[in-house]
Amino acid sequence: MNKIAFTLLLVFVLSINGLMAQYEKVDLEKVPQNIIEAFNQKYPNAEGQSWTKDRKKNYSVKFKMGKSKCTTNYDKEAKWNGSSITLTFDELPEAIKESFKKTEYATWKVQDVTKSENDYENVYVLMVKNKEQKFISFKEDGTLKQQ
Repeated sequence: MNKIAFTLLLVFVLSINGLMAQYEKVDLEKVPQNIIEAFNQKYPNAEGQSWTKDRKKNYSVKFKMGKSKCTTNYDKEAKWNGSSITLTFDELPEAIKESFKKTEYATWKVQDVTKSENDYENVYVLMVKNKEQKFISFKEDGTLKQQ
């Protein structure tokens, strides 16, 4: 991995660790009803919920849907802020699979696939590995995002 990519990844990991340290685990009974209702409406088939909240009373929940691991976030007013969902390569939209096959990474091993969604756009991130590891992102229509 080149030095810039490694540095960016390290900053990202440290930022996530810092953010996670600000979250505290919350029992379901202590999650506000409006947030539970918003979550249940958006994800009626969610299983194995694990809730946390931050100091600003924003809530995050980890859960499973089928075989996918998911995380979603709500503010204290129950506004959805986005989700992250693990997928398999086969679960990707055809446009993204076709676009990936045209990249220089098409022969690399796909190790991880994540769909990040919010009100503005859905992004699919593929972690691929050959001699090094890369993250490549696609818009929902299959367009490769700038790296």
